Amino acid sequence: MSSAPKRIVRPLAPSPRPGGAKEEQPGVKVRSTENPRTLA
Repeated sequence: MSSAPKRIVRPLAPSPRPGGAKEEQPGVKVRSTENPRTLA
């Protein structure tokens, strides 16, 4: 049962807290916002 709630927390966490959750989608957005000079 602990594995079920963990999966639900991951997708919901990155939305409200992109910095707390370490996923690919939120991670890319955070990097582009924090280091805009790196992309430029």
